[in-house]
Amino acid sequence: MKRRILHIGAWGRNWGDHAIKYAMRRSLDAAFTARRVEVVEWEYADIQETDFDGFDFSPFDLVIVGGGGLLWDKPELKSYTGWQWRIPAEQLLEIRAPLVLYGLGWTRFPYHDPTGSEVMWTHLRITASKAALFSVRNRETRDLLRQHGIPKVDHIPDPAIDLGDSSGTWAVEDGVKMIGLCWASDKPEMRFGNQTRYDHWLECYAAYLKAVTEKTGHTVLMVEHIGGMDDAAHDIFKSYMGDRFISYQNHIGAAKLADDGRPLTENVPEYFGVYDNCDAVFSSRKHGIWIPAGKSVPTIGFGLLDEVGWTMRSVGLGRFNFSPVDIEVMPKVAAAALTDVMDAAPGVYERSLPPLHRALNRFNRKVAGLL
Repeated sequence: MKRRILHIGAWGRNWGDHAIKYAMRRSLDAAFTARRVEVVEWEYADIQETDFDGFDFSPFDLVIVGGGGLLWDKPELKSYTGWQWRIPAEQLLEIRAPLVLYGLGWTRFPYHDPTGSEVMWTHLRITASKAALFSVRNRETRDLLRQHGIPKVDHIPDPAIDLGDSSGTWAVEDGVKMIGLCWASDKPEMRFGNQTRYDHWLECYAAYLKAVTEKTGHTVLMVEHIGGMDDAAHDIFKSYMGDRFISYQNHIGAAKLADDGRPLTENVPEYFGVYDNCDAVFSSRKHGIWIPAGKSVPTIGFGLLDEVGWTMRSVGLGRFNFSPVDIEVMPKVAAAALTDVMDAAPGVYERSLPPLHRALNRFNRKVAGLL
């Protein structure tokens, strides 16, 4: 029997969200094929641009919500559910097709709704009662859900940990050693409390990376996940490092976008294939960790966002996650931190990655079993 799938997620300007979309389609199609399930159509709905009050779910044989950090109350959405899926509870309960909540994360900003509202937890409990399957992308989110009365939750990695082949990507010049940088300029007030604190953090980190390049001879490659978002930060880093700083966006990014400025999902493997050229990646975004780690590239996490630290723990490198408190002394230990993570990561990944891939494949088989 031919099947139709509705996939609901955040399909805006963030390359990381499109990595989720690409990876889920790729891995679930493989699971469906293994069970001889014929999927004739994947349809997509943007969770941030759609109010699902009155939405017609009847044509679909499976409804998937996720993955990504959807479990937070994004202010501009003015969501009546307390998280990003805006659907009345009574309508949610009437969905005929199996419902799957896939690889969700709680994007817990320290200066915005750090405990979650009772509105969110109430709606999530109703959603979980309806869902045939519910998975999250880190143990910490799973434990928080359990504390709020949602016990049946699977733990899987973010699906973007496996993007498959990335051949044909932009290559660096011979002999140039690269360090990747995935910066997060958005929401500075939510991340740091105020703009002044963020600006100080940016200057300190630029000094940190300058110390790294002077010690190791690396060039820093900023891999922008949201086009244009990091332009001001780019200028600061460039002022510190000069020719030892490169913007990936300026080399390849614009060519991989749709006319409306959003990433083209089919270009995800090529866009993120550049991480293959990096000896290590410094990241304040979750997908700047999940994606390089999936390629066995060492990662160092930084920033105040809890889920960055949770992601570092998920891939086995929790001791290489640093907060702004640490940044004051980081220029003195920068080269040592880089050397340590490059030495530690191969052995760590050998132990941490196979169980994550097995958990993801096991959950995908469960999803395929619903059809």
